[in-house]
Amino acid sequence: MYALSKKVRVEIFTILCGRIASPKEIADELHQGLSRISYHVTILKECRLIVLDNKEPRRGAVEHFYRAESTLTQAEALLDLLGASGRTSAKKRR
Repeated sequence: MYALSKKVRVEIFTILCGRIASPKEIADELHQGLSRISYHVTILKECRLIVLDNKEPRRGAVEHFYRAESTLTQAEALLDLLGASGRTSAKKRR
């Protein structure tokens, strides 16, 4: 599956399976640049794995918040298939 062919997209998807988050929050958590994370969030959104959940004004801009579109069961099965469950990824980052 193209949408999850990059490790960073799997990490983003894993985060969004567990909670609603903005690209800024994800970038901070993964210690990556915002533009890189935003690019990969766009790919996940275009592939319909995540959806826009909310928009909030922030300092003259609008922060977008996303969540996983799949049910938790589907998401866990997909991540297990890829060998990247949320618990494993979290342990690797620490």
